Amino acid sequence: MTPSTYPIPAREVDFLRQAAHYLEKPRLLMRLAHLAGQPFEVLAHKVMPAQVAAVAESALRKLMATAAITVPVVGPREEVEFYRAYDSSGWTVVWHQLATVGTGFAGGLFGLSGLAVELPISTGILFRSIAAIADHFGEDLTDPAVRMECLSVFSQSGPNPADNPKDSTYFTVRLGLAELVRESAFFIARNSAQAVTEGIARGTAPYLIRFIGRVAAQFNVAVSEKFLAQGLPVLGAAGGAAINGAFADHFNTVARYHFAIRKLERQFGAEVVRAAYDREVQALRTAP
Repeated sequence: MTPSTYPIPAREVDFLRQAAHYLEKPRLLMRLAHLAGQPFEVLAHKVMPAQVAAVAESALRKLMATAAITVPVVGPREEVEFYRAYDSSGWTVVWHQLATVGTGFAGGLFGLSGLAVELPISTGILFRSIAAIADHFGEDLTDPAVRMECLSVFSQSGPNPADNPKDSTYFTVRLGLAELVRESAFFIARNSAQAVTEGIARGTAPYLIRFIGRVAAQFNVAVSEKFLAQGLPVLGAAGGAAINGAFADHFNTVARYHFAIRKLERQFGAEVVRAAYDREVQALRTAP
């Protein structure tokens, strides 16, 4: 089927093709394997130590709990066109990416022991970068649901190399989080920041706790890839900076696609956009 037969303009269909090409392949793992000088298959089948995973997830849960009740400060809104999805969305995002690279350099100086300190900082910077991208695409950051969508970007770490799902990985993750996003936003909207924080600590905010847990579980896939690549002895500080740069660029790119797709859904309808995206996914998987 040619783009001209779709119920949305050809330029937007071409954008969805680019999005599917990026979101439905393990791009982050491929880039990290290249930076680490390791074969893709080797890095894909390594396992992160359980104790390190526990430290990383604990840090992420605390960060995400804070981010859930925080409206990030972003730069002035700029118009971002769909065909420029690969480009930077403004100096705010550039600054955040440079800051993330800097934390990776610092973390690399201390090897694997620096991960527990570096990861919450770099992830917090990335969250603000993602929020800036959301703002650029017309999202209202005062809406708790939009802040949940910003957090959900961390769950889009890409498909597992061993998986071959029938449906798109991107929309499968989105649909799996949809109810948790809605209910978490409802809870945040009806409670003060203190009540939200206490609800997470006391376990009385079940939807928000489940949402944070689901995002953290998916994000840990990306963290494990970063951990394994950054932990190689030959990398050190410079390698940590390069890997954090790839890490930041990946989630910034995911955020651009995610919030651009949401903008398309507001323009043409969610079902139409999903159908067009799915066609591109099927074409991608059947291509020689």
